[in-house]
Amino acid sequence: MALKKLLKSILNVNCIKIKNVEFDRISSSVFIQVDVTKGQKSRCPVCGKKCSG
Repeated sequence: MALKKLLKSILNVNCIKIKNVEFDRISSSVFIQVDVTKGQKSRCPVCGKKCSG
């Protein structure tokens, strides 16, 4: 749980939920699977106003 909080802080994101984190040692990559938090799903990604999607 602490890893997810650390990643959100490093990435400076508030409106997402981190679902999964995977490390690939071969390519030195980190893959982060995210989902938009429930309250943000019906908001415009540009202006932040509520919209139908």
